[in-house]
Amino acid sequence: MQVSVQSGRVVKITGNKNNPATYGLICKKGQNFARVLYGEERLLYPMKRVGARGEGHFRRISWAEAIEEIYEAFTRARAQYGPESVLYYAASGNHGSAMQPYAFGFWNQFGGYSATRGSLCAAAANEAVRYSYGIVKDSAIKDIENARLILLWGKNPAHTNIHTMRYLRAAVEHGAKLVTIDTRLGESGIGSCLHLHPRCGTDGLLAIAIAKFIVSEGLL
Repeated sequence: MQVSVQSGRVVKITGNKNNPATYGLICKKGQNFARVLYGEERLLYPMKRVGARGEGHFRRISWAEAIEEIYEAFTRARAQYGPESVLYYAASGNHGSAMQPYAFGFWNQFGGYSATRGSLCAAAANEAVRYSYGIVKDSAIKDIENARLILLWGKNPAHTNIHTMRYLRAAVEHGAKLVTIDTRLGESGIGSCLHLHPRCGTDGLLAIAIAKFIVSEGLL
């Protein structure tokens, strides 16, 4: 990203045209990050709920008080139910992938914890890659241009991975077949040689049917 700053305040965020993956494209969320940074509703200090859950009433407390309350809750849970009773859920949105490993030093001293595998964003994809290839590795994004068949199954990169679209379009221009399976019509599926619109909830049946055809026809 390229960030414009005036008097110590972010005033504009744009893509960096020198980035070999994005070529200056960033999504609306990235463009509007300054609004998050300076938003009136952004939390700047600990807030403790007062009253019943869901009423939306909170009061400001100090960092020392917040840490003490968390410490007491963790200690109580570990003493009564064991360290596995505490769920540690982390994703890229809270402290970034670069900082996540540092948390394990704390949890190891705590005696362990419970956790999810993967994240909401990529857990299913990572498992699919792991089962298919034995290890989670990705090719360079530019390699999409060399694809001969591209399958978009419930994926809408025109809105969620806009920097991949230039390579997807290039692949189609070079003769790649684009297949879209989605209940919606969207920009991502433009140029598809096949566009399937399954009823909501029937994706699993379609996947099983495709798998059966691959096996029965000896295409595995």
